[in-house]
Amino acid sequence: MYKLIGENNRVNYGCIDEPIEWNYEAFKLLDFFNKEIKGFKKKFAYHQFNYVGITAGKYILGFATVDLGYLYNVFAFIYNKEQGVIFESDDKCLGLSKKMVFPRNPDNYLTTFKSKKTSVRVEKSHEKGLLNIDCNFKDRLKFKGSFLFSIESHHPLRVLN
Repeated sequence: MYKLIGENNRVNYGCIDEPIEWNYEAFKLLDFFNKEIKGFKKKFAYHQFNYVGITAGKYILGFATVDLGYLYNVFAFIYNKEQGVIFESDDKCLGLSKKMVFPRNPDNYLTTFKSKKTSVRVEKSHEKGLLNIDCNFKDRLKFKGSFLFSIESHHPLRVLN
Protein backbone atom coordinates (compact mmCIF):
# COMPACT_ATOMS: atom_id res chain seq x y z
CA MET A 1 0.00 0.00 0.00
CA TYR A 2 1.30 3.46 -0.98
CA LYS A 3 1.93 5.71 2.05
CA LEU A 4 1.42 9.38 1.31
CA ILE A 5 3.69 10.52 4.14
CA GLY A 6 7.13 8.93 3.94
CA GLU A 7 10.12 8.90 6.22
CA ASN A 8 11.39 12.14 7.79
CA ASN A 9 8.00 13.87 7.29
CA ARG A 10 8.42 13.84 3.49
CA VAL A 11 5.32 13.85 1.28
CA ASN A 12 5.44 11.30 -1.56
CA TYR A 13 4.21 13.53 -4.39
CA GLY A 14 3.24 12.27 -7.84
CA CYS A 15 0.78 10.05 -9.69
CA ILE A 16 -0.48 7.09 -7.69
CA ASP A 17 -1.58 3.85 -9.34
CA GLU A 18 -2.14 1.66 -6.29
CA PRO A 19 -4.24 1.64 -3.10
CA ILE A 20 -3.36 4.41 -0.64
CA GLU A 21 -2.71 4.46 3.07
CA TRP A 22 -3.48 8.07 3.93
CA ASN A 23 -1.33 8.33 7.03
CA TYR A 24 -2.03 12.03 7.63
CA GLU A 25 -1.44 11.67 11.38
CA ALA A 26 2.25 11.10 10.60
CA PHE A 27 2.62 14.52 8.95
CA LYS A 28 3.96 17.38 11.03
CA LEU A 29 3.07 20.78 9.58
CA LEU A 30 5.88 23.22 10.42
CA ASP A 31 6.02 27.01 10.42
CA PHE A 32 8.95 29.16 9.23
CA PHE A 33 10.70 28.64 12.56
CA ASN A 34 10.46 24.83 12.31
CA LYS A 35 7.84 24.67 15.09
CA GLU A 36 4.91 22.31 14.64
CA ILE A 37 1.53 23.88 13.81
CA LYS A 38 -1.38 22.27 15.66
CA GLY A 39 -5.10 22.73 16.33
CA PHE A 40 -7.22 25.11 14.28
CA LYS A 41 -4.26 26.49 12.33
CA LYS A 42 -3.46 22.98 11.11
CA LYS A 43 -7.12 22.27 10.28
CA PHE A 44 -7.36 25.46 8.22
CA ALA A 45 -4.12 24.64 6.39
CA TYR A 46 -5.39 21.19 5.37
CA HIS A 47 -7.21 21.15 2.02
CA GLN A 48 -8.77 18.27 0.08
CA PHE A 49 -10.53 18.08 -3.25
CA ASN A 50 -12.49 15.30 -4.91
CA TYR A 51 -13.48 15.65 -8.56
CA VAL A 52 -15.47 13.21 -10.69
CA GLY A 53 -15.70 13.72 -14.44
CA ILE A 54 -17.95 11.68 -16.73
CA THR A 55 -17.92 11.80 -20.53
CA ALA A 56 -20.86 10.70 -22.66
CA GLY A 57 -20.63 11.45 -26.37
CA LYS A 58 -20.36 15.19 -26.85
CA TYR A 59 -21.11 15.94 -23.17
CA ILE A 60 -18.86 16.18 -20.13
CA LEU A 61 -20.36 16.19 -16.64
CA GLY A 62 -18.11 17.23 -13.78
CA PHE A 63 -18.68 17.79 -10.11
CA ALA A 64 -16.49 18.20 -7.06
CA THR A 65 -16.46 18.48 -3.31
CA VAL A 66 -13.83 20.79 -1.82
CA ASP A 67 -12.71 21.17 1.80
CA LEU A 68 -10.53 24.27 2.30
CA GLY A 69 -10.55 23.94 6.10
CA TYR A 70 -12.38 27.22 6.64
CA LEU A 71 -14.82 26.77 3.70
CA TYR A 72 -16.66 23.90 2.01
CA ASN A 73 -17.57 24.15 -1.66
CA VAL A 74 -19.42 21.86 -4.06
CA PHE A 75 -19.82 22.53 -7.75
CA ALA A 76 -21.02 20.87 -10.92
CA PHE A 77 -21.16 21.60 -14.63
CA ILE A 78 -22.37 20.16 -17.90
CA TYR A 79 -20.24 20.96 -20.93
CA ASN A 80 -21.14 20.42 -24.58
CA LYS A 81 -17.92 19.98 -26.59
CA GLU A 82 -19.51 21.60 -29.62
CA GLN A 83 -21.33 24.53 -27.96
CA GLY A 84 -19.44 25.19 -24.72
CA VAL A 85 -20.73 25.32 -21.15
CA ILE A 86 -24.44 24.64 -20.88
CA PHE A 87 -24.90 24.89 -17.11
CA GLU A 88 -22.92 25.26 -13.92
CA SER A 89 -23.85 25.52 -10.25
CA ASP A 90 -22.12 25.69 -6.88
CA ASP A 91 -22.83 26.01 -3.18
CA LYS A 92 -20.66 27.01 -0.22
CA CYS A 93 -20.74 26.97 3.56
CA LEU A 94 -18.36 27.60 6.44
CA GLY A 95 -15.85 24.84 7.16
CA LEU A 96 -16.87 24.53 10.80
CA SER A 97 -20.44 23.60 9.88
CA LYS A 98 -21.71 20.03 9.84
CA LYS A 99 -23.02 20.31 6.26
CA MET A 100 -20.18 18.28 4.70
CA VAL A 101 -18.71 14.92 5.57
CA PHE A 102 -15.39 14.43 3.80
CA PRO A 103 -13.52 11.30 4.90
CA ARG A 104 -9.76 11.07 4.58
CA ASN A 105 -9.54 7.73 2.69
CA PRO A 106 -9.46 8.45 -1.07
CA ASP A 107 -10.09 4.81 -2.05
CA ASN A 108 -13.14 3.91 0.04
CA TYR A 109 -15.40 6.68 1.27
CA LEU A 110 -18.80 8.28 1.46
CA THR A 111 -18.78 12.07 0.95
CA THR A 112 -21.92 14.06 1.63
CA PHE A 113 -22.92 17.71 1.44
CA LYS A 114 -26.34 19.04 2.40
CA SER A 115 -27.61 22.61 2.38
CA LYS A 116 -31.09 24.07 1.85
CA LYS A 117 -30.84 23.88 -1.94
CA THR A 118 -28.01 21.47 -2.73
CA SER A 119 -27.23 17.87 -1.84
CA VAL A 120 -24.28 15.76 -2.95
CA ARG A 121 -23.63 12.13 -2.09
CA VAL A 122 -20.64 10.28 -3.56
CA GLU A 123 -19.78 6.76 -2.47
CA LYS A 124 -16.62 5.20 -3.87
CA SER A 125 -15.08 1.81 -3.14
CA HIS A 126 -12.18 0.43 -5.12
CA GLU A 127 -12.49 -2.79 -3.08
CA LYS A 128 -16.09 -3.33 -4.24
CA GLY A 129 -15.43 -1.77 -7.66
CA LEU A 130 -18.27 0.75 -7.47
CA LEU A 131 -19.04 4.44 -7.66
CA ASN A 132 -22.49 5.69 -6.58
CA ILE A 133 -23.46 9.32 -7.18
CA ASP A 134 -26.59 11.27 -6.20
CA CYS A 135 -26.43 15.06 -6.73
CA ASN A 136 -29.05 17.78 -6.73
CA PHE A 137 -27.84 21.33 -7.37
CA LYS A 138 -30.68 23.74 -6.52
CA ASP A 139 -33.22 21.58 -8.42
CA ARG A 140 -31.67 22.78 -11.71
CA LEU A 141 -28.99 20.14 -12.18
CA LYS A 142 -29.62 16.62 -10.92
CA PHE A 143 -27.56 13.53 -11.51
CA LYS A 144 -27.86 10.02 -10.13
CA GLY A 145 -25.99 6.90 -11.20
CA SER A 146 -24.11 3.76 -10.22
CA PHE A 147 -20.95 2.76 -12.07
CA LEU A 148 -18.42 -0.01 -12.05
CA PHE A 149 -15.17 1.65 -11.04
CA SER A 150 -11.80 0.53 -9.69
CA ILE A 151 -8.10 1.34 -9.89
CA GLU A 152 -7.39 -1.78 -11.94
CA SER A 153 -10.17 -1.44 -14.50
CA HIS A 154 -10.35 2.35 -15.01
CA HIS A 155 -6.88 3.66 -14.08
CA PRO A 156 -8.16 6.97 -12.63
CA LEU A 157 -5.83 9.95 -12.52
CA ARG A 158 -4.78 10.20 -8.90
CA VAL A 159 -2.30 12.97 -8.12
CA LEU A 160 -0.79 14.24 -4.89
CA ASN A 161 0.62 17.75 -5.22
